[in-house]
Amino acid sequence: MSVPPPSDPDILRSKFSGGFLFRKDPDPYPEGNEKGENDEDERVLVSFAFLIDPQFKYIPQWFLDFVIGTVVRSVSNQFFNVARKVRGGKREQHTNIMEKNQKSMN
Repeated sequence: MSVPPPSDPDILRSKFSGGFLFRKDPDPYPEGNEKGENDEDERVLVSFAFLIDPQFKYIPQWFLDFVIGTVVRSVSNQFFNVARKVRGGKREQHTNIMEKNQKSMN
């Protein structure tokens, strides 16, 4: 399978732009929340924002918003589940790859 050329008139291309923002969590332990046993001293706040214009003329915008929102929530939940399992030691292969990558960056 190959990517069709941009000039192919039979292909409708969606416009998409977005990105991740990684920053130190400004207040990881707000008043009333105690630091947990397994919590690290420094936590990272990850934000993801995106804009998408699927350019579908015959599908209502409210339906596209619903579908895209549902997919994004589902995918982010999967990412968080994997992250929890890595932290809990249940994803040894992920942990090994992360350690290998961290060593190569030093």
